[in-house]
Amino acid sequence: MNIIAITACPTGVAHTYLAESNLKKAAKKLGLNVLVETQGAIESEYIFSDDDIHRADVVLIAADKKVEMARFQHKNVIEVPVTRAAKDAEGLLNAIVNGELAPRLVDAAPQASASEPANSAREASGSRSWISEIYVHLITGVNLMIPFVVAGGILIALSFSFGITAATPGDANFSPIAKMLSDIGGGSAFALMLPILALGISQSVSGKAGIVAGAVGGMMAIHTGSGFLGALIAGFLAGYITLLINNHIHLPKAVAGLKPILIVPLLSVLLTGALMALLIGEPIKMLLGWLTDFLSSLGNTNAAILGLLFGMMVAFDMGGPLNKTVCMFAIGLMSSGVYGPIAACMAAGMVPPLGIALA
Repeated sequence: MNIIAITACPTGVAHTYLAESNLKKAAKKLGLNVLVETQGAIESEYIFSDDDIHRADVVLIAADKKVEMARFQHKNVIEVPVTRAAKDAEGLLNAIVNGELAPRLVDAAPQASASEPANSAREASGSRSWISEIYVHLITGVNLMIPFVVAGGILIALSFSFGITAATPGDANFSPIAKMLSDIGGGSAFALMLPILALGISQSVSGKAGIVAGAVGGMMAIHTGSGFLGALIAGFLAGYITLLINNHIHLPKAVAGLKPILIVPLLSVLLTGALMALLIGEPIKMLLGWLTDFLSSLGNTNAAILGLLFGMMVAFDMGGPLNKTVCMFAIGLMSSGVYGPIAACMAAGMVPPLGIALA
């Protein structure tokens, strides 16, 4: 049996390549012909040729994010979480060979036009539940945001190395270099966190057409004071509004080129911005304010209990959905000036690897 497999995880760092390695080892042990293409942070060492796809009996998609399926038309496809391939590659391959996993046939579909980039992606992911779809969109946005958090955080930390108040003009310890680092990290990189989060979610939902509305929705979250909760909602709003516009507005062929560059961006930005300004921004701002005040007013005992809960959720689910959700929540609170949860997450995240290293 010829099997071609794609491995992909939201971050594209660990599970993608662990699954690739384990699938190759299991295939060698079982005497199967398995080719693996990774879709991670590093460019794949192997890209399927047309001949590879033609000869494949089964296409295995071990992924927790969207994978473009257009090239697998008329092929039998089996979709599983990437963690299954990473943890039990041999069992997964045996299940495929023994027919325990039922493949689905990818139907032929018209080539998506530039103005309809998300249709094939959504059809390809039809076998997923709506909850897992929401999770994938959410994590896609978070992973797009993380490099901005990392770069900005390190630059701010470097500015603090000159003194806690060294970036403040007029202070006795003022340093122009510290101010420059603080402006780059805090004033620029951190300022882009929420627009990038909303942009990533919107793009995951509706493809490239959702980038503009998502970015504007994230900026509206800043302007309305609704913070990361507003950015999350804005990302999904922008994505699904763009998707609806893409799917339900059809123009004559002579003016179809206006759809991706004028009609879709204009309507999606207008609707997303109006909803954020008129309906969503103020209630979410009040909710975020209440949450921020609650966390800021915790005494030492309550803060320790909350830190314990955050730490346990991070540590016992390293790399899993609970871990990612808690860290996303903590990063979002950091953008609102609440730093306790992210400190708990960082400290707890160091414990398991250090424990293994010292064991």
